[in-house]
Amino acid sequence: MSLAILAAWNANLSAQNVTPEMVDRSIKAAVNFLRREQNENGSWTGYPRYVSAQTSLCVLSLLNCGLTPQDPTVDRGLRFISGITTDSTYEASLQIMAFCAANPVRYAALIRRNVEWLEAAQVKSGETTGGWSYDKGPGRSDTSNAQFAVLALWEAQRAMQPIPLATMIAARKYWASNQALPARKKDLNFQSMGGWSYPGVGNGETITGSMTCAGIASMVMTEDALDSSDVRIIDGKIQCCGEEVDLTPAEIGLRWLDANASITNNPNGGYLFYYLYALERVGRLTGQRFFNNHDWYREGCEVILQRQVPANGYFSNGGGENDRTTDTALALLFLSKGKRQIVLSRVELSGDAKNDSFHRRSLQHLTGHIEQAWKRDLAWQSLTLGNTTVEQLLDSPILFMSGSSAFQLPDKQKKLLKDYIEQGGFVFAEASNGNGCDGKEFERSFRELIEELFQRPLVKLPVSHPIWFAEASVDIDKMPSDFWLYGMEACCRTSVVFSPISLSCRWELLRPYGFPSRLPENVLGECQQSTLIGVNVATYATGRELKQKLDAVDIIKETATTFENPRGVTQVPRLAHNGGAEDTPRAVPHLMDLLVRELPSRVSNVSPLLLPSSQELSQHSVAYLSGRRSFQWNDAERVAMREYFKNGGMVIGDAVCGNADFTKSVREEISAIVPEATWRTVEANHPMMTDEYQGFDVRRVTINRPTAEAGQAIQIQKYEGTPAIEMLVWEGHPIVVFSPYDLSCALESRQSSQCLGYPRDDAAKIAINMVLYALMHDREATSETK
Repeated sequence: MSLAILAAWNANLSAQNVTPEMVDRSIKAAVNFLRREQNENGSWTGYPRYVSAQTSLCVLSLLNCGLTPQDPTVDRGLRFISGITTDSTYEASLQIMAFCAANPVRYAALIRRNVEWLEAAQVKSGETTGGWSYDKGPGRSDTSNAQFAVLALWEAQRAMQPIPLATMIAARKYWASNQALPARKKDLNFQSMGGWSYPGVGNGETITGSMTCAGIASMVMTEDALDSSDVRIIDGKIQCCGEEVDLTPAEIGLRWLDANASITNNPNGGYLFYYLYALERVGRLTGQRFFNNHDWYREGCEVILQRQVPANGYFSNGGGENDRTTDTALALLFLSKGKRQIVLSRVELSGDAKNDSFHRRSLQHLTGHIEQAWKRDLAWQSLTLGNTTVEQLLDSPILFMSGSSAFQLPDKQKKLLKDYIEQGGFVFAEASNGNGCDGKEFERSFRELIEELFQRPLVKLPVSHPIWFAEASVDIDKMPSDFWLYGMEACCRTSVVFSPISLSCRWELLRPYGFPSRLPENVLGECQQSTLIGVNVATYATGRELKQKLDAVDIIKETATTFENPRGVTQVPRLAHNGGAEDTPRAVPHLMDLLVRELPSRVSNVSPLLLPSSQELSQHSVAYLSGRRSFQWNDAERVAMREYFKNGGMVIGDAVCGNADFTKSVREEISAIVPEATWRTVEANHPMMTDEYQGFDVRRVTINRPTAEAGQAIQIQKYEGTPAIEMLVWEGHPIVVFSPYDLSCALESRQSSQCLGYPRDDAAKIAINMVLYALMHDREATSETK
């Protein structure tokens, strides 16, 4: 059987022109180009006026591509720029960014030196006050120099370098005053107003994509550096909601960008790679996946890779920058920074987005805390449920929803959300309630929605649930007295978690980097525990495993297969019992769907649930047994099962989520039915473990073994080994093939962080082999009878 069968998980996915492997190869080739271009003294040749700027840019790009400061190329570059005293904004800024990326502790003195230079170089008077020019002095500010200065100061502050508030306040005022806005708000047309230009508004300059990106990012970074927030502390208490706020300059800029953005060119300007570098920054900082209906990272990768010269590895736009080294460094920054894996997405359930505006930086902060816990760079994004697909939703393992008002989703969006969860997605929702907010109507609407979609309500999560300690233990006593978490189980795990109060309000107050916010002790405790809950949810929902950003999403399209002539069509029914036989209703249909694609003529993915005593069971040579609790059959069902085995029937199956109680019941029940049969371990050399029956070689697979101790942080041990398969043999013939490790959860959706089992692909291969072995055994038995 070809590995192409696994592509069937996403049969309807449209062809993608770029893959993570293509991007990785492109990055490697470009990195090698920069290695070859480095001069003997560690520098890269650039603009003579800015001696170290080009070298700093190259070092920064190489570090973001995964090279370490100890790499010989990077080390030589750092040594070179360390010996250059800056005398320009570009040099000072790029040096700071390179030093912060390399080692902010080791290079603290040099970062401090350059920060002080930028503070002194900031224009202090005139109509461009608060910005930066090329050099130190009374020059006229421009938006390009000011962009790099703000970038550098923001990175320095994140690296615990103190930045005077006056410097960032003046920078914020500079950017706000240079935004192209009408005299009256009602005249604001986002098609033509709301962006930024070069060198700045005042002389009729045209708004460009690159400078608008610079303005948006600079406004976001200065607000972050100033620790500004719509959440307030009044009399030592958090006030999450207040008066409705106007659009911020950054949000206005985003509206212009969403109306004008292109990926193949810089709107109204040149310098494509410079623009894409700035566009990536805006997308990452604001969580936007789409601009003007463009998936900026995917399409940007396609554009950039098309401009790579294969023989040499460098990127060239054929104009604009006109420098291969600069082009290549900027392209690498886009490719490497933009590929960060998405850990969660904010999604709007309805047109009422008023509540979200109060907590604009909440997911940015939570993602930063998750990065610190997992020790890796991550990303978040924003989506609107009304104009997306389940494939796009599944690019993110967690959807975060927040609101205060009642809502009613159209049927199409209800199905989309249900499909997302059933395909393994996770929903994390909150009502903006309490602390000055009234979110009771949102809570009512959300509870009703979940119960409608899944026919079961949200229930209070017990203190033993891993959500309370997946990364670290939550101290509930530091949360408001009426707080608790509620959940709904689907697909072998809790797939929906709901908070009746605003956690995002508290995430907004707790910065993950730089100098901590000054908060009253009780408020700090609430913010810390709320953030820990967010980190725990991310760890529980993903097991710290995320898809690559450009990887295709594996969607299972469950459609019943029908045949004009049903005679001879193979079906695998599920065996009914009282131990959770219906907990994974889609697992067998999904498994058979793979077989339908491999053997489309005579295999059906329809899988009825049958009692052992059902007359219909005798019509099927193979049945599937799975569950997640202990169970017992009655005497009549046991007699029927013995008759089924006696007539040549075979049972295959697994313990859902590796449940030991179910495994014990399977052994005890079937041993009681056929006491003379013998259980055996299926060894690695057994034909079922190989491709002998046109299946897969599964003698070595990945096995996931999570920690099971309550109260301990989730740890998943991964190791390579032979699948755990047991076989019951009666009178020389196998009658049961059973996995005590999970297959069903992985087949139904995705592997749960709580499950002892296999990743989805390995689970699919093992289960396919079990089915093919059973079908082949049935043919052999039929042949012997004849």
